[in-house]
Amino acid sequence: MVTKVSPSGIDIDELTVLNLGDTPSSYGTTGQVLAVNAEADGLTFQTVSGGGTTAFVDLTDGPGSLGTAGQYVAMNSGATALEFISPPTIPTVKDDFTDLDDTPANYSGAANKFVQVNSGGTGLEFAEGTELGLSLLNLSDTPDNYSTADGKFLQYDADTATTRFEDINGSITPSLISFHDLNKTPAQSAVNNGKFLRQKSDNSYDLEWVSVSSGATTLLGLSDTPASYGTAGQYLKVNDAETGFVYETLHPHPPIIMEVFPQETTVTSGTNKYSFRMPYAAVLTGIRASVNNGPNGGPLVVDVNAGGTSVIGANKLTIDNNETTSQTSDVTIELATTNLTDDQLISVDVDTVNGSPTGLKVTLLLD
Repeated sequence: MVTKVSPSGIDIDELTVLNLGDTPSSYGTTGQVLAVNAEADGLTFQTVSGGGTTAFVDLTDGPGSLGTAGQYVAMNSGATALEFISPPTIPTVKDDFTDLDDTPANYSGAANKFVQVNSGGTGLEFAEGTELGLSLLNLSDTPDNYSTADGKFLQYDADTATTRFEDINGSITPSLISFHDLNKTPAQSAVNNGKFLRQKSDNSYDLEWVSVSSGATTLLGLSDTPASYGTAGQYLKVNDAETGFVYETLHPHPPIIMEVFPQETTVTSGTNKYSFRMPYAAVLTGIRASVNNGPNGGPLVVDVNAGGTSVIGANKLTIDNNETTSQTSDVTIELATTNLTDDQLISVDVDTVNGSPTGLKVTLLLD
């Protein structure tokens, strides 16, 4: 069963546009359309003014006609309407120099000539080299001829801003000019014997003779070398400040590097992990250790023995956690034994290992 609900006393079957609260109460006139009213709070019937067109020529901002064949539609100069225009003329592409409008028409008779602007300034033309001023005599600030110029030099005259042919120093012939006859050089004199030539410091660019004091004749006389020859066997090296030289004794024995564990091999603890016999007697001055990958979770501790006895004091050689060299360790070692004898057995013990360090090397520094 269907029950009809009638809001405000109106049967739902009788509801129309005219019965709504924001629509007109009548249908207006033929052709009107619904539109939002001026107050924007409801709808009203309005008449649509004007009509469309189906032809380009009927547009109010169009040309009014179809123009001529091949024309294009474009905005007019005032940007207010459309108009027909003819397509632009495409210029002819010119491939050769002689095809241009302002150049000679051909190369006939122009061999070895140059290109210059014509007298009217309207184009280019071919010209002889002499017409271009390639000769010294054709230039505007040089002499007109070589008459009486034999053996003379070209000299600039600042007063006239021109050049002219002149003798050098009057009667002096070019073949006899000496260094002392030049304008910027000092006069020749016996008092200058043994002196050196230098440029003056007064910005005149003139040259002058000066005496130079004699320098050191021995190594000890230099300002950046030691004042004595040191001891026998020493050699010179640049000092730490990089300001001069100092003497240093050359170590007679190179360091001995022991590869206790190869580069990619994991270090394990234990005694006598590496051993060899000294090839000569030497003085032990220091010990270092390094690894390829550092220990993790704690240090790596190493001991070195000579003849079965540790050469290191109570603090053993240590590589700290996540470090790769004993040089950065907070643990300082002291050597208990420094004199190593020829053919003495040297061995390495690994006392403590943390993590999986690899590639242990121990270096003996010798003197």
